[in-house]
Amino acid sequence: DPEGSVTVSVTVDGAGTVYVSDDFDNVVVGLRPGGEVFPLDFLYLDGAAGVAVDDRGAVFVADRGKDRVLSVVSGAGVASVLPFTGLDLPRDVAVDRFGNVFAVDAFNDRVVKLPAGGGAQVVVASGLDFPSGIAVDVDGNAYVADTNNDRIVRIPAAGGAPTVVPFTGLIGPFGVGVDRVGNLYVTEQNQVVKRSAGTGVQATLPFTDLVGPNDV
Repeated sequence: DPEGSVTVSVTVDGAGTVYVSDDFDNVVVGLRPGGEVFPLDFLYLDGAAGVAVDDRGAVFVADRGKDRVLSVVSGAGVASVLPFTGLDLPRDVAVDRFGNVFAVDAFNDRVVKLPAGGGAQVVVASGLDFPSGIAVDVDGNAYVADTNNDRIVRIPAAGGAPTVVPFTGLIGPFGVGVDRVGNLYVTEQNQVVKRSAGTGVQATLPFTDLVGPNDV
C-alpha cells in the first residue's frame, strides 16, 4: 500500500542498491540500480526504523517496537537477532567498515556498540536526550543526532569522550549522514543541513516541499 507507507530510513550499498524501511507496512525493501524492487527476509517487525548495510551485503534494521536489531543477507535465509541487551526503543543502526555495529537506544538516552568479532556490547555514549539517528565515517567515527539537545555528537573510533560537532541553530535534528570525504548531513524540521568537511561551512540544501524528513 504505497499510499500508507511511511519511510523511516534509507541507505545505499556499494553496488548502488537502495534499502528503505517502511514503518507502516513493517518491511524493508531494496531497489536495485536496474529498477527491480525486492523485499528483505525480515519477518514480524514491529516498527521498522533505521536501516544500514555493511560491505558484505548484510542488511541491518532497528525493530523499535520489539527493542531489537536484526540482520540478514538478501536471499540467504531468515534474519537473525543481534545480541544487544536492554534496548528501549532503538531508533537507528549503523555498521562501520570494521564490522562494529552501533544502535541508538533512544529511551535509554545512549548509544551502544557490538564489537566486531563478538563480545559484549559497550556503551559508547550516554547522557543524551532521545537520540534518533546515527552514521559512521570511513574511519569508524560515529555521528549521532542528539535530538532533544539540538545537537550532533561525534563518538571517536579510538574511544574517549564524545564531542559536540559545531553546527549552529539546529532544532530537533533527527537523521544524520556522512559521505566518503567527511561532509555531514542532518535532517531537522523540514530541511537538510550540510556541514562541509575541512572548512566547516554550514549550508541548507535546496530540497523543496520536505515535511519532517527522517533520514538522509
